[in-house]
Amino acid sequence: MRKAVFFIFLAATAVTVWAGTEYRDSCRKIIYAVNPVDEVIKVDNDRLRALTRYALGIAVDGQDALNENDALMFAFLGRVEMKRRQATANEFSLFLHDEKEKLSPYIWGKGDVTAYIRMDNWIDMYQLKLIVG
Repeated sequence: MRKAVFFIFLAATAVTVWAGTEYRDSCRKIIYAVNPVDEVIKVDNDRLRALTRYALGIAVDGQDALNENDALMFAFLGRVEMKRRQATANEFSLFLHDEKEKLSPYIWGKGDVTAYIRMDNWIDMYQLKLIVG
């Protein structure tokens, strides 16, 4: 009997731990993929909105938060992807140009600029997708 109770307790704990990292794992799988732009394009609108809100810090019950860099990167990637889905090719191209200009001071700043360099590379990937079609 004790073994059965212990097994049930262990299973419930495992489910709780897994449920607490679902959003975090989903966001991290996208931003650390070989090609994050292609991965975020595959996500449907509702899921992308939910993940972006989560990355922006809007609480989701029982979910562990992303670290600061991951939150910054996913919020950026989610926002850019939502803009791509809503804008024409010309509007999106101008948007990407503006975003690249906004990132420029951070890339040449001091300290940890890894997240900003990755975001700049994602803009380049989106621009390449616009050119190639």
